[in-house]
This record gives sequence, C-alpha cells and structure tokens, in this order.
Amino acid sequence: MPRYIQQLHDYSCAVAAVLNVGKWAGYKLTIKNDYKNIFNKIGCKQDGTSIKNIDNFLRENFKTIKITKKRIPSFLETKNHIINNGPVLISFSWQDNLSADGISVHIGLFTEIINNYWTGHNVCDKEKTSHISEKEIKDYFYKMPTTPWSPKIWLLKKKIYA
Repeated sequence: MPRYIQQLHDYSCAVAAVLNVGKWAGYKLTIKNDYKNIFNKIGCKQDGTSIKNIDNFLRENFKTIKITKKRIPSFLETKNHIINNGPVLISFSWQDNLSADGISVHIGLFTEIINNYWTGHNVCDKEKTSHISEKEIKDYFYKMPTTPWSPKIWLLKKKIYA
C-alpha cells in the first residue's frame, strides 16, 4: 500500500487528495517535492479549492488513470466501483457551527471497503488512513441538501495498455 499523506493546513485537503490519488496510481510524489507546486496549481485557498481546478489537475497530470467525474453520484454506484474497479475521490459536506456559512466541505480518497467500513485517506483529522462506517458514508451522500453541497466523486481506474 502506498504511503498516503495528511493535509498540512486546515484548508489544504484538496492538495492531499491529489497527492494521494497520484500515490495510489504509482507516481513518486512527496510532500517535500510536490505539495507546494500542487497547492499553487490547483489554486488552494483558505475558503476552498475549485472542483474544476482539482478535476483539471487530475486529468492533465495523471495520464495513467481513467477518471470519471460524477456530479450527482449514487451511493451504490460509488460502493460498487470501490469493490470492483478501484478507488473513488469524494468531495463531501456536512453542517457545522465553526464555519461562517455553517457548512464544511472536505475531499478524500477511498480505496477499499472491508466489513462495511470504507478505508479513507486524509478523511479524518490527524489520521492519514481511517476506517469510516458505511452509515457515516451514507450521511455524506444523503444528509446534506442537493447541489452545491451534494457530494461529487471521481471514479478512478488504472488504464490498461496493450
């Protein structure tokens, strides 16, 4: 298993997510050599990072990955992809009392499901890898109102070359 990384700032989950996707795909990325460059290229800011910037970076820099972005994904489709094809990058939201608008957004890479626990990388505070219950994952999909706060996903699969 790759050595996944944890975000360095409260607001840099997108950078960690991109690095973790690259690590899963076999790219030799490190915090020391690549974090700042990715941070700047995707336009990471304290008030968030554009989904479009994340998507563009993934497609332009990870040519060995087939990427399918879904704006309104189903929980079942997401789960089946992880079980049968590969990881999923998930941007999800939840209500909180700490942010100005009462909504927090996060993005993390999920690579496997074991006994109804989803293995996520840079999903929980202070943990590079964590195991999230299926009930909590369902909350990411169904508890928040629809767009713009509904989850967005990227289905990832390594390309096979003949």
